[in-house]
Amino acid sequence: MTVGNAFVELQKLSSEAEDISFSELNEKQVILSADQLLPAIKILHENDIYHLSTITGVYDKEHLCLLYHFWKEEGITLRIPIIDEKTSVETLTKTIPGALFYEREAAEMFGIQIDGLDTSEKMFLPDNWKGGAPMRKEPAVAPAEEKEED
Repeated sequence: MTVGNAFVELQKLSSEAEDISFSELNEKQVILSADQLLPAIKILHENDIYHLSTITGVYDKEHLCLLYHFWKEEGITLRIPIIDEKTSVETLTKTIPGALFYEREAAEMFGIQIDGLDTSEKMFLPDNWKGGAPMRKEPAVAPAEEKEED
C-alpha cells in the first residue's frame, strides 16, 4: 500500500476534505473535521501507514489546527481545524500509544480538548501555572507569577 492510495481514500471520507499537496516536500495534506480523525487513522492503518512523526499545533488564517504528521516513504498530514473552544478530538493513544506525549502537549499548550486523555496533572507547565494555555491566541493568557517592577 502507498500514501497515494490512503490519500485517495481520505479524500472520499468527506465532501469537505481538501487536498493540499506539497510536491517539493514529498508530502500530501488533507483537511478533515475533528470527528473524521479516527476514521482517517483507520484508513491510514489499513494502508500500512503507522508511523506518526508528530502532532503539531499551528494557526492558519482562520483557525488553530492540529496537524497529524504520518510517514511511509513520503509524508501525509491530517489537518484538523479547531473551530472554537468546544471543538475536541479523540485521543489516538488506544491505537498509537506514542501519541500520548504530543496530545498532552497540544492539550496543555494550546488548550485543545483531547477526549479520553488524562490531563489532570501538568506535564510541561510548572505546577503553579495560573494562566491558560500559553500558545493559544484567544483568549490571551498571562504567566502564573508576574514579577513586579521596582
